[in-house]
Amino acid sequence: MLAPLGQAIDALESVLSGFLTSTPGPAPDPDVVVLTNTPRLAGIGGFVGLNASPRAELHARRLDAEIAVRVFGNNRSNLADAESQAARDLLAADPVLLRQAGVFRLRRIADRDTPVLRAADGIGASFGRDLLFAVSFEHRPLPTQAEGQLGEVPADITTAALTRSGGLIYSSEFEDDPLGDFNALDRDGGSGTNGNWTYDAGAQEVIQTGTTSGGNNGIAANKTGTYLVLDPSSGGAVENFIVTAEMQCGATGTIGFVFRFTDIENFGFAVLESPADIRLMGKRIAGSGALLESGGQDDTQGFPPDTWFRLRLLVDADRFEMALNETTVLTGRDSELTGSGTVGFFCRRADTARFRHFRLSSL
Repeated sequence: MLAPLGQAIDALESVLSGFLTSTPGPAPDPDVVVLTNTPRLAGIGGFVGLNASPRAELHARRLDAEIAVRVFGNNRSNLADAESQAARDLLAADPVLLRQAGVFRLRRIADRDTPVLRAADGIGASFGRDLLFAVSFEHRPLPTQAEGQLGEVPADITTAALTRSGGLIYSSEFEDDPLGDFNALDRDGGSGTNGNWTYDAGAQEVIQTGTTSGGNNGIAANKTGTYLVLDPSSGGAVENFIVTAEMQCGATGTIGFVFRFTDIENFGFAVLESPADIRLMGKRIAGSGALLESGGQDDTQGFPPDTWFRLRLLVDADRFEMALNETTVLTGRDSELTGSGTVGFFCRRADTARFRHFRLSSL
């Protein structure tokens, strides 16, 4: 799974700090801060290969960043020595070691006219100076656990792949603000604050902080909340499809997908709920919620709180399948929930919900 952008930024700061020499005397050690960054995915959509042990996929990000290395001194002479040492530490570092650490390019972009900072600026030392560098960095964290082996391909996926010619409808890594491609909708009634969908450019995530909630917790089909659905102009109406996204939520809330969404009173949903610990697929037809005609319920577990997970939903005619981290956890059927509609996210009481890596493909 691709690591969050914030983790890549932290890794870059840590890597460069490791090449810097400690400041002698009482002055603080050099401090590395990423000022700006332009992220992109390495390899093919972030996939760069397989790790041998433990056996798992490798994913990586590239950051083209501007960094500041702040050096300190107790007097101007000490500051000049610290500046010279920091520049030498980075610019004269072994290129092989830099590359092994993920640093592909490093050059200084500041001149010596960079202003000297003083204790009055709150730097924690008598004098300080920011040295600016341009860096190209690849964050490729090693997996800590082996991935499971695919024992079988679900029948629905096999059948769809063999009998239909589908294609990618919409895909976004949320590197740019995607909210213009979606419509945010709330159903009147219920309790809590309205849905609040925003874009976090630094983390490249969509965030939802409203607490709107209607219906009942647990195994109940009358759940309503706030929805972020793909605009028809971005993805069009789709009937049979696979949608995937990564999402995260705190310990309280209902989070997942809506599908075959035609309006606020007509759609299907596939959600996970905590702390009730349920996984549920259901429908809302003409304003009335109902469970699927068969299947689609699990009252023993919900989702891992405050942990990124990958949710996949397959919809093929009257058959529905939900998978969590590529493991099928729910299947169901319903002859009434038919036709085409748009697809999107569903939140209920989920004021810490975060989403990324959205992909929709037709069957």
